[in-house]
Amino acid sequence: MTIFAGTLTSRLDFYHIVETQGQSGFKTVEEQKYMRCFADRMKNKESYAVDADELFHLTELTFKIRYRKEIKETDIVVYRNERYRITSIDELPQDNEMTIKIAKIND
Repeated sequence: MTIFAGTLTSRLDFYHIVETQGQSGFKTVEEQKYMRCFADRMKNKESYAVDADELFHLTELTFKIRYRKEIKETDIVVYRNERYRITSIDELPQDNEMTIKIAKIND
């Protein structure tokens, strides 16, 4: 299945998590934006879970984008000013596309 440019209507910003060590030896972790791309939002899944008497609202979104080698499962994705973590990546380089699933980060 081919991705048509007209279906890429959702904007996703990708951030690598980078750990740096200063001269004093302290390590800091920061997020560095490395890419913005447009995607085709396919579906979403919402559910609720209870763990240790605490209620969690789980939101998982699925997007289809053009194939990018630099995307890793440890990256942070920002969609509509909300932060998400990547839960799975399905690469199809022969079709120049990939499907990513992201889940909302509960801060």
